[in-house]
Order: sequence, then C-alpha cells, then structure tokens
Amino acid sequence: MSPLLKALLRPGPGITVGVGVAAAFIGWPILGGLVVLSGVGVAYAASRGPQAQLTQALNEMGIVLDESTRMQLTALVPALKSAQTQSGSEQIGMQAYEQVQSITRNFLSYRSILRQRFDPTELTHSRYLAAGEQVFLAALDDLQRVSAQLQGLATVDVDQMRAQLRILERLENPSPSEERERDTLRERMALREEETETLKGLLANNEQALTQLSAAHAALARVQTTQGLAKLESTAAMKELEILSERAERYQVESRS
Repeated sequence: MSPLLKALLRPGPGITVGVGVAAAFIGWPILGGLVVLSGVGVAYAASRGPQAQLTQALNEMGIVLDESTRMQLTALVPALKSAQTQSGSEQIGMQAYEQVQSITRNFLSYRSILRQRFDPTELTHSRYLAAGEQVFLAALDDLQRVSAQLQGLATVDVDQMRAQLRILERLENPSPSEERERDTLRERMALREEETETLKGLLANNEQALTQLSAAHAALARVQTTQGLAKLESTAAMKELEILSERAERYQVESRS
C-alpha cells in the first residue's frame, strides 16, 4: 500500500480537510471520496465518545469479566443517556450519565499516569492498578443498579400520580373509595421517595470514588523522583484508594505472571 493511501486511511489532525480541498481542486473524485468517507468515520468515532471510552477501559483491565457482565456494563452509556429525559427522575439520570463518563475518563487517565510512573512489571504498578480497577468497577456496579431502578421508576407516570393526589386531597368529603385511592397514592409516592433516596446514596458513593481516583492521579502526576513531599502525598493518596477498593472488592484480577 502506498504511503499516500495509508495517510488517507489513517488521517492525522488536519489532514482530512487539507487533502480534501486539494482533491477537489485537482479534480480527483476517487481521492476526494476517500477523504470524505474518512472524515465521516472520524466524526462518527467522536460522536460515540463515551461508549468507545468505556469499551476501551473495560478492554484494558486485568480483571476477568464474563461476556454477560461486559455487555451489561457497556450498555450503561445509552441506558443512562436515555434516563436523563425520564419524567420525575431527570436530575438523577443526568448525574448518573455524567458519572459514567467521568469515572471512565478518570480511570483511563489514572491508568495512563501509572504507566508513566511505574514499570508494568513492578509489584507497585500491579498493586495500584488493581486498586483502581476495583474502584472503577464498583462505581459501574452502582451505576448499573441506578440504571435498573430508573427503568422501574419509568413505568410510573409520576406527574399524573401527583396531579391525581392533589385532586383527592382537596376533596372536603371524600367517599370511602376516594380515601383508599388517596392513601394508596400517598404510599406509592412515599415508596418512590425512598427509592429516589437510595439512588442518591449510590451516586454519592460514586462521587467519593471519583474524588479518590482524581486525588490519586494528581498525586502521582506530581511525583518526579522517589523522594520528597510529593512521594509522601502519592503514598497517602494511594493508601486511601486501596482502602476504598478493599471495601468494594468483588472481582478477581487475572494473573499476568
């Protein structure tokens, strides 16, 4: 394959536009077509960013995941994106969708800084990576629970339920059947509030995971030598991450030895 064709099929930044203009000016319809298709491919890849990043993060782990679990975790992005428009749960859906993106980006950055600071064959690298992976997967597990519960809440029209409850509560002399309906609606609303609080608790746990991954990444980024305050900060940050991972540990790390 010629160098030019290789460049067209794997364009670098700016090359798609530059070569596309040249092709149109010179009148190379085939070359121009290749550039247009390549540009479309790049745009498509960018548009599916969160999904691609999550897939990349799962593929690069040393954790053994069965195919069913991997598919469920990968499906989180579209499921939580859809939950953002769910009546009565929009805020929780938005926060969950933002979290799945943030935790994935943070984990990929954390893994990258580990590679820069430690040799992959070092025990320290394996130990810190395993801790990060456990925290990452535990956060995805919580988001999976959030997604499942949001799907359940979606089956209830909360706006209609509230409107009906307001009507019943305004009645001065409700009939026995109206009283039963009113009490039932109150119970359903109370149950929904309980479920909502549970979801908020899961998201709060994930905020802790995000904070600790970010702190560990920042501490490692400051380490330039094996001595000094930065090294102490890094050790403390990684210890906190390991403590967090031990509380959430539920997956086995694949042996690479």
